Amino acid sequence: MLEDGMNDRKLEILKAIISDYVSTGEPVGSRTLAKKYDLGISPATIRNEMSDLEEMGFLEQPHTSAGRIPSSKGYRVYVDQLMERGEATREEIALIEKQILSIASFQIDKIIRQTSQMLSQLTNLAIITRKPSTRFSQIRTVQLVSLGEHHIMVVLVLGNNQVKNTILDTKDVPEPQDLLMLSNLLTGKLSGLAASEIDILIMDSIRRDLAGHSELFASIMAAVHDALYDESNGYIVEGKNNILDYPEFNDIQKAREVLEVLENPDELMVNVESCEDCEDEFRIVIGEETNLPETKDWSIISAKYKLNGQDVGTINLLGPKRLDYSKMSSILKSVVDELNRKLRNITEETDDG
Repeated sequence: MLEDGMNDRKLEILKAIISDYVSTGEPVGSRTLAKKYDLGISPATIRNEMSDLEEMGFLEQPHTSAGRIPSSKGYRVYVDQLMERGEATREEIALIEKQILSIASFQIDKIIRQTSQMLSQLTNLAIITRKPSTRFSQIRTVQLVSLGEHHIMVVLVLGNNQVKNTILDTKDVPEPQDLLMLSNLLTGKLSGLAASEIDILIMDSIRRDLAGHSELFASIMAAVHDALYDESNGYIVEGKNNILDYPEFNDIQKAREVLEVLENPDELMVNVESCEDCEDEFRIVIGEETNLPETKDWSIISAKYKLNGQDVGTINLLGPKRLDYSKMSSILKSVVDELNRKLRNITEETDDG
């Protein structure tokens, strides 16, 4: 649906301006458009249309030169209505498949981290990846390990091959055979359950079975709860310095703001991920849509990845608004498709084992 005052000719000019600006990084003038693009109209007509597009908020004039650049609003129209969906090249797809396939690990966090590193190198962008939430993970085993006279480590192995460790302070550590018995008991009661499935009946059953270890029961169940609901350090950030290669961030103040946000991405990602229309597998957030003043010159391409058929995390490409949205979206899609395949295969192999 076109905005008031927008027509096919204006859309064609806007598309040409964005294409040129993404390629060169230089403001685009009417003469450039007339020479490089077969628009079928004179430079004077192009100039008038560009003035209209600026008044309508789709273009900006960064300084007194005749050239214009797209605004966030212009990029939004381009992404929603004009962008041709690209495909990664066969070489890129082959490289992505080879890189992800070669990750020799059964630990989900390591696979996600190495995938993020590979993606940052492939795109020359910063990558923020939300690690899989443990809330939907099923418990595989619970192990209690003695760490001396007054400390026990609770090792929780989850169905997605994540391992959560918690160290407990206790007055007395049970004998090794008792710790093994307690570990087997807890595994028998909790194996196969996700956080939401550990109800009061299961808690009462475990409490009865741990009669004589009431203090230990309370500490262990608190550790299990905290591990399953742990969202701290939930993001992996790769390629921070890639952003500094773009002229948009040459300004020292802007560079500092970018790096500060990437050091602590939680606020940014809460804004990006907490939307009412986030059901789509892919989403592009442009400029001011991030709702953070520090990131008004950024764009974010976000994709969900799956584990056991559920959306468990997101991979986000961050760069200047002057992104090749079509190309970067196609690369991200190929990476997520291959990552989903890798995680699915690992889950199946683990279940079979």
